[in-house]
Amino acid sequence: MQRYYKLFASIGIIIFIYLLLNIDLKILLTCFKKVNIFYFFISLLFIIPTIFVKSVKWLLIVEKEDRISLGRAIVAWIAGFGAGLITPGRVGDFLRAKFLKSKIGKGLLTVFIDRVNDVFVLFLFGIFGVFTLFSNFFNLGYLFILFFVLFLIGIFVLKTEKLIRKIGKPIYRFFIPKKFKEKIGENFNIF
Repeated sequence: MQRYYKLFASIGIIIFIYLLLNIDLKILLTCFKKVNIFYFFISLLFIIPTIFVKSVKWLLIVEKEDRISLGRAIVAWIAGFGAGLITPGRVGDFLRAKFLKSKIGKGLLTVFIDRVNDVFVLFLFGIFGVFTLFSNFFNLGYLFILFFVLFLIGIFVLKTEKLIRKIGKPIYRFFIPKKFKEKIGENFNIF
């Protein structure tokens, strides 16, 4: 695990040096002078709860496969997020699986479920946005109730192993390439 820390730290330092050498400092300072300090610090305050909530969400998914502490989940989420920033398609998020004690396939599955959950929530927000745009045609009170019910259904689905299997099985069968199925093997037995 230390090897990965050193590797990602080195990559981060190299990217930082590259950016420093290729950025026009005058333009950067001009941009910083235009930043509203109040809003900047408010946005920084939202980072901590965001990391906490996302780590707890992943921890709830992980608890069926592995027991890790909240602190370790936070470190894993930050490492995965950092790696995801520098990899195409945020594949680096799957680095979180290395922080689990269980087999790597089961860890990858927890990250996959977390990512699917994120896409589902993004989809719901998209639908909400569309309905809000056409709010003249819909009563927003009913819309909020609908989204709350969908949210509760989403939590229920994530907590019910049988439903996760029903949802995950077609995804595993049709979207995971055959060569990966063979490598992953027994770790995806739940599907």
